[in-house]
Amino acid sequence: KRKHGMTMQFYMNPREFVEDGYFISSGPYQVYYKNGRVHFKYSSSTRTWEVSTNQIDLNEWQKIDVSWDAERGLQVYRDDRLIGHTTYYEEHDPLIIDDYNIYIGKPSPNVQGGQSANFMIDEMEYWYANRDYLWSQGFLTEGEYMYPVGQCDDGLVALQISIA
Repeated sequence: KRKHGMTMQFYMNPREFVEDGYFISSGPYQVYYKNGRVHFKYSSSTRTWEVSTNQIDLNEWQKIDVSWDAERGLQVYRDDRLIGHTTYYEEHDPLIIDDYNIYIGKPSPNVQGGQSANFMIDEMEYWYANRDYLWSQGFLTEGEYMYPVGQCDDGLVALQISIA
């Protein structure tokens, strides 16, 4: 379904790290804090990739890119610098992922035991392509969002969410 993978980009400013606090959550992906690290997780129907890092700072705006595709795995960038990567995945029984709503600042209904996060978010974008592909096609450049909203060439969809 996701021929070119997926990429999320957003600016975040964590005000406090809340144990099991969910920054972003949906059926296929989660960004949350646990055991002193920010975790980034992506799940397909039969596989899950996860990266965690301690390189997210409190009370500071930072641009985060989360990129996944089946070949390259999961990559996490902070301010255009790679801070985490894995091609390792865990296989699991087939999941039915039927909730594609994006929950910001709280866990999605399919998460057990999650808490609300204390953070600010701005300029969230979601692409149906991995970060390398977007860069190679000129859709992204360092430090900028090239297509804020709408549909791009190749049928790639860019979604921007701003919360006031």
